[in-house]
Amino acid sequence: MRWRWFLTLNGVFTISVLVMILWAGSVLGFLYSWIPNYVEGEVVTIPDLEGLPAERAKQRALDLGLKVNYAATETRNDASQPRGYVLSHVPAPMQTVKRTRPIRFILSSGPERSTVPDLRHKTVGQAEFELSILGLRTGMVAHTHSERLPTPQSIIATTPGAGTELARGDRVDLLVSLGPRPVEMTMPTLTGLTLAEARKLATDELLYVEKVERRRAPRAKADLVLAQIPPAGSRVLSGSGVTLTVNEPPARASGGSRLVIIQHTVSGGVPDDATVPVPDEGADGSIGPAVDVGPTADDGSSDNAEPAVASGAPGDGEPPTAPVATENGEPVLADGADDPALDLGTPLIRVRIMLRDDTGYRELYDEMARPGESISFPRNVVGEAELTVYEDDMREPIRRETL
Repeated sequence: MRWRWFLTLNGVFTISVLVMILWAGSVLGFLYSWIPNYVEGEVVTIPDLEGLPAERAKQRALDLGLKVNYAATETRNDASQPRGYVLSHVPAPMQTVKRTRPIRFILSSGPERSTVPDLRHKTVGQAEFELSILGLRTGMVAHTHSERLPTPQSIIATTPGAGTELARGDRVDLLVSLGPRPVEMTMPTLTGLTLAEARKLATDELLYVEKVERRRAPRAKADLVLAQIPPAGSRVLSGSGVTLTVNEPPARASGGSRLVIIQHTVSGGVPDDATVPVPDEGADGSIGPAVDVGPTADDGSSDNAEPAVASGAPGDGEPPTAPVATENGEPVLADGADDPALDLGTPLIRVRIMLRDDTGYRELYDEMARPGESISFPRNVVGEAELTVYEDDMREPIRRETL
């Protein structure tokens, strides 16, 4: 019977009413306990407690009659305040509240901590990179000779040692190996090698490349060692530095590439001030020399429209040919006569233009051109450049110029 009553509608309604009464009672209890903190009591101004030790800040709050909400106290990593000092509080400083209102503190847990890694056998550059990831910095770097760690520029030990906890921003001192104590040796020959090969050989011989100077030698291979100090064969101590003079790579020969204008005038042309005669234009619009057709049929000199042939001239309708006067075998033109017309069948000339710079030897132009034609175009060159021009005969250049 009892279980059946619970399953009825009246039973469900009764249980719902009881739950609502219990919830309302809890809400009213909460409001009864907290509302007085905000609406009742004497008004007080919150002092500035930031930057004080937690115990001292708590005591000042209690002296003013304020309550401290210990359960809501927070901690936060902060490098600006030592561990256990007040970073901020709620209500904020200089805010006016009821004296019964609780105050909540946010305390510093000090700066974030990092563990010093094991940096032995690593270079200073590698150590700086790893320390920066952890928020640490490189301190003093000292060097010493070490038989135990013969590799130069390797870290022997750190201070503090690996595994030590430090605050972010703290420094770690490094002790770096210079390799074994120096012994007298003969300087190897580094000239004739590339810079990479010279560095490797110097390292194998317990030396190191201290300085690299650049010099331009267009005919030599890029990055080739041209000279060394100390010279090869001299007596030096192991661990000494070497200064190398290296051929400037093409990309650096003169600050990169530069633009030049390649210009050439094909041989055999007409001078610029010469006048090229233009053929006469005939009555019918054709181009060609004017022909005197003589009297027309209107004056009765000829029964047809064919040109008359002067006496003594060649027959068969050919135009008369005037005798040509010569002087020393050369034709002499009459006063006021024009120069001979330009032969439109002038043969073309093959022109080939080659360029050599620090990037190598290459062809720029290889085409047929008219005599006197001007060739001009821009090109980028690297370093010192030499221009060579060939015409017709490809064996001997007619022009060689340094740009």
